[in-house]
Amino acid sequence: MRKLILIATIALVAVSCTSNNHTSTGVPSSPLIPLAAGYYWIYTDSVFNQNQGGALDSVYLDTVTVNSSVVEINGQNGPVTFYGINDPNGWFGNSYLGVDPTNTAAYGLDSVNGSAYTFFGTSTVDDALLGQSVDNTTNPNCPTTYALYGWASAFTVDTIPCLKNVQEAISCNSQILEQINTYIAPGTGVVRIEDYELDSVGTNLNKSFTMTLKAYNL
Repeated sequence: MRKLILIATIALVAVSCTSNNHTSTGVPSSPLIPLAAGYYWIYTDSVFNQNQGGALDSVYLDTVTVNSSVVEINGQNGPVTFYGINDPNGWFGNSYLGVDPTNTAAYGLDSVNGSAYTFFGTSTVDDALLGQSVDNTTNPNCPTTYALYGWASAFTVDTIPCLKNVQEAISCNSQILEQINTYIAPGTGVVRIEDYELDSVGTNLNKSFTMTLKAYNL
């Protein structure tokens, strides 16, 4: 899975993401991401050039499919079943997704030998820090901090009410290197992902990729 990154119609469609006044209890009544073999989602994926002010490079349709591969991992709140995901040309690649037994978090797994990480989490307040980690290996002299934030307020993507998470990669100089906005509709799954990356000059955070749900079969 591309944790911090990329990349679908025949025509580019404007998407409206607006905030509503409704709030969440933090525990949705429907699965954050419905997962079963044969389920699929079709997205419009768009790639932008962050070094040219976020200029659009390409647009195409992308299908994310749940396959029959299953891995069970013991989590803090009980066993988590991870389902294989086929998305060779999109955000998820060939990876795994799982939902916590409490239905308050969705996890990603890049491979059966990898380590699970939090892909999305629910919150009872806006802009709540859900998790944080520090990467000291890429640049020990200037480690990168990864932070995940959750919102309780509902957001509407087109006409679909969604929960929102924001993931940030922050340099040791407190500069945001990348920001990913993820919108999930419980009972439907991922509705939209927006990725913004710092340009090569190190000045502007520009759009680099979006994916927006167009159809699904559950």
